[in-house]
Amino acid sequence: MLKAARWWYIHGTGESDPVYCWAIEWVRHLTTGEATASGLFGECRQYLRSLECEDTDQ
Repeated sequence: MLKAARWWYIHGTGESDPVYCWAIEWVRHLTTGEATASGLFGECRQYLRSLECEDTDQ
């Protein structure tokens, strides 16, 4: 999960990248057992779908 977060941080939009934020929240959840921000998953999924649409448009 940390490798995925690192990749999205480098190749995405940094700390504001939804996938990066979701990955960091999951790492926090897995290591501490604290609940994550539930809205991050939906935002991450929507962001990935938008990237997929951009790829098919090109």
